[in-house]
Amino acid sequence: MINVAGHLREQNGTYQMVLSWKDETGKRRTKSISTGLPVKGNKKRAESLLRQTQKEFNPETMQQVGDLSVPEYLTRWLRESVMNLSPDTYGRYAYDMGRVIIPYFERKRLSLKALTPRDLETFFRYERQQEEATVQQLLDWHKELTDALQYAVDSNWLKANPVKTVDPCLDNSPVLFNDFLMDWLKMMKSRVAITTYANYEIVITRRR
Repeated sequence: MINVAGHLREQNGTYQMVLSWKDETGKRRTKSISTGLPVKGNKKRAESLLRQTQKEFNPETMQQVGDLSVPEYLTRWLRESVMNLSPDTYGRYAYDMGRVIIPYFERKRLSLKALTPRDLETFFRYERQQEEATVQQLLDWHKELTDALQYAVDSNWLKANPVKTVDPCLDNSPVLFNDFLMDWLKMMKSRVAITTYANYEIVITRRR
C-alpha cells in the first residue's frame, strides 16, 4: 500500500489539495486537486475532504482522468463534489446529469480530453430543437457543465473549460450532417414502427 501524504494550499481564493507519494522507482510524485471550496469559512470541510481523498487515492491504479469518457468523468465529479455543494444544489445537479446530460454523452463516446465546444453546442442544439428544452433548462445545464468541467481545469486535467465559450440558447455553429442524421434517428424511434426504425438505423449507420 502506497502512503499518500497531503496538505492544503490556497489558490485563487479556494482550497487546493496537494497529494504526494513515491512511485515504484522511489521518485516523488505530486498531484493537485481543487476542493472547489472558498477559503473563508471552509477550513474544516477542506481538511475532511483532504483526509477522504488521501484514503481513497490509489496512484497504482489511477487512470488518467482525461482518458475517461465524458459520462464517467461527470459521474466521478458528482461523487467528489457531494461535500462541496448544498443538498438542494447537489440533488438538482445529480438529477439533471442522470436524466439528461450523461445519457446524451453516452451515445457520443467522447473522452473528457476530446470534448470540444462544438460537441457542447451540438448537445444544446439537440436539446433545444429535438427535446424542446426551455431557456431556463438550457441555462441550468450550462451552469452545471461549467462547474463540472471547471473542476477538471482546476485539477489540471483540462487546459481550458470548453463550455465557457458556448451560448446554450443560440445556434452559433452549423449542424454536422452526421449529427443531424443521428438526432433525427432518435426522434423517429418513437414515431414509426419498429421494423421501419430498424431499416432507417441500418441505412444511416452504414452511411456513416
